[in-house]
Amino acid sequence: MVVIWSIRTILAWAVIGVILIAAMLVSLLTFQRFQIPLWHWVARTVGKTFLSIVGIKLIEETENPFAMAKPRIVVFNHQSLLDIFWMAAVSPPGMSSVAKKSFKYIPILNLAFWVSGQIFIDRSSRVQSIRAISRLMEQVKQKKRSMHIAPEGTRSPDGGIQPFKK
Repeated sequence: MVVIWSIRTILAWAVIGVILIAAMLVSLLTFQRFQIPLWHWVARTVGKTFLSIVGIKLIEETENPFAMAKPRIVVFNHQSLLDIFWMAAVSPPGMSSVAKKSFKYIPILNLAFWVSGQIFIDRSSRVQSIRAISRLMEQVKQKKRSMHIAPEGTRSPDGGIQPFKK
């Protein structure tokens, strides 16, 4: 069983890598002309594909409240790595997110985040964190984008809710 889970996980990451590299090339070659629709498709495809490959079926019991493109802030409790994938699978068009600064150093993922307009945040510096979130709020207002954020700033070891970051 562990071997099957490992093979599924490796396959999921390989598929995600191929999708991200292809989307980055399209985005860069078109000078980001199709940034919002392209990355919306990528987020939903990557989210649904990863969940499917690792054996999780996403069931939407009601109409997706995020289907329409309009500015909004989505706050969620980040309990595991899977949160990122289910959030991507149901994300509205024009979604931006806050990611910790250390993601800048992960190959492929760093370029995908940069090209798709995500914001990196230095959680060790309150001032820089506020600046980064302010930039993201400007995108929400000016470009009519949406934002998702996990205010706890990290996953909890027991899955419980932690205090929000200041």
